[in-house]
Amino acid sequence: MHLADRLDLPTGLPARPYRGRADHPAMAELLTAYRRAKGDPESVRAEHMDQNYAELTDCDPELDIAIVEDGADLIGYCRPTHGHVPDGFHDLVVFAPIHPDRHGPDLFALIIGAEEHHLLKWLDGDAPGRYRGYAGHPGPAEAPTGEAAWFERRGYRTAHWS
Repeated sequence: MHLADRLDLPTGLPARPYRGRADHPAMAELLTAYRRAKGDPESVRAEHMDQNYAELTDCDPELDIAIVEDGADLIGYCRPTHGHVPDGFHDLVVFAPIHPDRHGPDLFALIIGAEEHHLLKWLDGDAPGRYRGYAGHPGPAEAPTGEAAWFERRGYRTAHWS
């Protein structure tokens, strides 16, 4: 089953399968806006995505990348990944940059929930699964905000601060 088929989004926000390099310019623009809204000045270029996505080994681009649009505008995408880690777990990593103008806990929860469900196919019985996501956290003595708080509501725990 394609990840896009697992996304149960509000009316007017269809999810569709990733179209390869044709999606990279819009994905790069969105990822740059997402990062900047979080204080990260790094820019992403379509050429970077062309190179990185051509060599993915931790997901199947034909089934594991979904694009969320509002009309002709890309407002988010998701690309869950997986892999075994030395501590005996099967890492199940969710990733869902959403445009800052549309970013919020409800859309985030819908996309992350679909990714979590989709990642179960990678569990092979030899190691328990452990979900991971990346989000800025204000620090160990501070209450989480934004995505960090939304992840904690889903049962994720903070592993480290940067």
